[in-house]
Amino acid sequence: MEYPIGKHLDRHISFYLTQLSYEMQPGRLSALEMMHTIITGFPLKTLIARSGYIFLMAGVRLINDDDPTCRKLCAKCIKEMINRMPSNEKNKLFEIVIEWLKDDKVITDYRESLNNELFPSNQSQRRSESFL
Repeated sequence: MEYPIGKHLDRHISFYLTQLSYEMQPGRLSALEMMHTIITGFPLKTLIARSGYIFLMAGVRLINDDDPTCRKLCAKCIKEMINRMPSNEKNKLFEIVIEWLKDDKVITDYRESLNNELFPSNQSQRRSESFL
C-alpha cells in the first residue's frame, strides 16, 4: 500500500474493529461492512499481516453479538478472510481457535450462545444447564 493511509493503516483497522462492539446495531453493521471491504479489497500480503487480530475480534463479535444481522455479516467476514488465505496462514488462524477453546469460560459462553440461537425460548436456560 503506497498511498498515505498506509502509514496509519493499523490505527484505522483498529478503529473499525473497536466499533464492532458499538452499542447501536447500525454502528456495528457499518463497522462490519468496512471490515468486509478491507478483507475483500486489501492486498493479500496486507491482510495476512493483520489477519490474526481481525480474526480474533470478529470471532468474539460473532459469539457475543445478539443481533442476527450483525452475526451473519461477521460470519461472512470471517469466511471471506479464510477463503482468501493460503493454507499455511489458515492453519495459524485455526491455532488461535484451538488456544481460545482451551479456556473453559469461552466454551461455556459459546455453548450458551449456540443454545440460545438454536432454542430461543424460556426453556433455553434449562437446556443450557443440562447441556453443560
